[in-house]
This record gives sequence, structure tokens and C-alpha cells, in this order.
Amino acid sequence: MSRNAVQVERLSVPFVVLGMRDEYFGIGRPSPGSIEIEHFYPHETSVADDFERCLYQLKTTYALETTIERVVNSDGHMEFRSAELSTLIASFYGTERGISYSLFQPRMSGWYTPATDDERISFLIGAYLRYKRNGGFRFANAAHKAEVTMRLLRDLDCPYVAWKQWLHKLPNSHVIEFEPSPGLRDSKLSSD
Repeated sequence: MSRNAVQVERLSVPFVVLGMRDEYFGIGRPSPGSIEIEHFYPHETSVADDFERCLYQLKTTYALETTIERVVNSDGHMEFRSAELSTLIASFYGTERGISYSLFQPRMSGWYTPATDDERISFLIGAYLRYKRNGGFRFANAAHKAEVTMRLLRDLDCPYVAWKQWLHKLPNSHVIEFEPSPGLRDSKLSSD
């Protein structure tokens, strides 16, 4: 194995969840007592299933005494609810309105380092699970998430990363195209 090969030692489930979150115009801060964690559209059933598995892993990892509720509305939209998990997930954002690059630990070298890179890869895998479009990512009205995604791909030495924006249509669309680095080709994150 080459020194720069990426072998995710352990997915960081909180970062997978953060990657999967819908940050349309930012997430905002939950009000005290908020129970909503995330919502999914009717066509996102399999992604919602993955998200739910991650929530149960978070519950176990953080030893939370909580009930995770999956509500399916009459129109097929899905919503996950848990006051404790809502609070936990919100804590990763600090005072930010959406995901911020500052959440990720600085890289100390150009070589793969589990302490810093597993969080980056986990976030990208979560985002890819939900926002994969034509081998890249597509975000609606979430320029901040597109920017973080682009920076993380560059951190991980992807030889080609491009951010395309369509700002004169509603919703604004942000597309990140990329070619995975050799190490990322072996992870779940590949534009193939």
C-alpha cells in the first residue's frame, strides 16, 4: 500500500450525519426543546434508511437514553425526531448557521492521517450518499456546504475539483465535480 493510500480506519458517524444533512439556506439553531433532526423527500427512502442507521449508531456511541421517531407524512416526506439527538447534532455546528470548514481538524501533513482525514472522508461519504449527481455533488441553496465539500476534496488530493454555480435560477444550484485521488477510489467515495 502506498503511503498516501486512504484506508478509512473507522467512519466517524457524526461526520457522516453532518454530510447527509440538508442545509438549504443553512440549518439555523434549533429552539430549546426542538425534536426535529432531519427531513427527507419521498424519493430519498434508501438514504433515509442509511441516515436512520447512523442515528442508532450515534445513540449507542453517546449512550443516549432517547427514542428515535421516524414520521412519514401523508405526502411521503419523512422526518426523524429525537430531542437528545437534535441537541447533540446541533452541538457540532457551534454558532455557525451551517457546516463550517473550521469544524475539521487541520491537516498536519500531505499524507493520509486517520486523526484528521477520517472525519473528512466520513463527511464526504455522507454528502455523497445524499447529494450524488452524475458522479459529483449537487446542493440547492447551500453555497457554504458546496464550499466545504470542495475544500475537503482538495485536502484529500483530488486532482480535479470544480465548483459550478447556477445563481440566476431558483433554487440556486451548486455542483461540485471531482476526480477522486487514488486513495479515495478505494473508499465509498468514487465518481465512477
